[in-house]
Amino acid sequence: MKMNKSGFAKFGLVLTLLMISFGFSAAQTGAPGKPASFYGDAVDENGNGIPVSSSIVAVTDGEVIGSIEIADTGVYGSEAPMAEKLSVNSGAGDEVSFRVNSSDGVESVDSPYSLESGTQNIDLVFPDDTFAPQESEDGSGSDDDSSDSSDGSDDTDPGGTLPPSDDKPEPKQVDAEVDPETGQASAQVDQVEENQQVQVNIPDTEEAESTVEQVSFTSSSSSDSVSVSVSDLGTDRPETVSEDAGSDVYSYQQIDVEGVEDEDITESNVKFKVQKSYLDDRGRSPEDVVMKRYNDQNWQELDTRIGEELDNSYRFEASSTGFSYYAIALQEQENETQGEPNIQTSSLNVQPLEGTPPFDVTIDVTVENTGDAEGTQEVEVTLGDEVIKSETVSLEAGEERTLSYNYTVEQSGSLSFSAGNQSTTVEASQKGTPMLPVAVALLIVAILGVVGYTQRETIQDKVEDLRE
Repeated sequence: MKMNKSGFAKFGLVLTLLMISFGFSAAQTGAPGKPASFYGDAVDENGNGIPVSSSIVAVTDGEVIGSIEIADTGVYGSEAPMAEKLSVNSGAGDEVSFRVNSSDGVESVDSPYSLESGTQNIDLVFPDDTFAPQESEDGSGSDDDSSDSSDGSDDTDPGGTLPPSDDKPEPKQVDAEVDPETGQASAQVDQVEENQQVQVNIPDTEEAESTVEQVSFTSSSSSDSVSVSVSDLGTDRPETVSEDAGSDVYSYQQIDVEGVEDEDITESNVKFKVQKSYLDDRGRSPEDVVMKRYNDQNWQELDTRIGEELDNSYRFEASSTGFSYYAIALQEQENETQGEPNIQTSSLNVQPLEGTPPFDVTIDVTVENTGDAEGTQEVEVTLGDEVIKSETVSLEAGEERTLSYNYTVEQSGSLSFSAGNQSTTVEASQKGTPMLPVAVALLIVAILGVVGYTQRETIQDKVEDLRE
């Protein structure tokens, strides 16, 4: 069919509109991107640092896509490998702004920034006096004890930029010891204060990397001594757990904390890693990873957040309100069906189909996978009951492949070649008797016959003469 210039122009216009429509649809979909993590200083133009218990929020298109609570005055997050950072999904948009406490809070003066994956050190500066100390009604600073009212009421200006900070004990950090034989990590924490955060770091060993890197919690009650243990159970479900955590579990973990009751734990977090190869082999992304906790005879999904992207793995953090068995798994995909391969031999071609032994034949076997999943199968070519060729092939769903072999036919008769449910017959004729030796033999017999006949005639003639 020929197409004139006008037809080509119309076709090009339609194609362009379709591409624009597809691009707009893809942009609206906002596919998840790789994680982006931020840390740095947070001060106003007067040098006042953001106070503890405030938060920095990341905003894209008016929506909060991530936040971090301030643990130390004037900074958000930390460059330390296992330290918390402001982590967001880089696929949420092209740019990100940083604000104080909410999506309509005070914005940093250099916002917006380009939203790219990876870990970035960005020092945030906010407008004058954003973090200035709050003053009482008489104009004195809030740090002056004489400003406290006699009735104990709070004189802090309710209209101030930030709420007053809480007096919390400094977090207590300890490093766990890892048993080289069992791989169990354990730590003892003494003199835990009320509302004090405890952070237990789990180091890698020479034998293996630790999947769980840190366990942290805060208790509403104090304790003289708290013990923490973490055991990596691999992919085998614990015997005391009645059901699997999902169809694809990366690892089960047992985390025990003694010395603190679950009901006293106000918050707890687990930081862990998942290898990139695990996700790549399954065609999944970091957004599919979830941590679950076994509680009340059920697996409960936890709030799981993506952290840093490392060379060979991703970091994650999950929040809970207690400790027991945990599972790091992949979220179940909606309407996911487990496909099955269906590999069959679709044709068998042998050439030539006849000959006098010995002669060579070429065997072509075509196999195809008509199923909806990748599969592997051994292909065998037989001559009668004997396997003469064998090969293992792996085919993607819908893939077709032709396998070629050479074979020397040495026997005679009707030979049946088979592969799968396909077969064909080759006729190998018997070896013929060479004609030249036969001709010579016949000639000799003939000569001998003539000679014999002649001699007989001569003898008979002599006998007749003697009789006469």
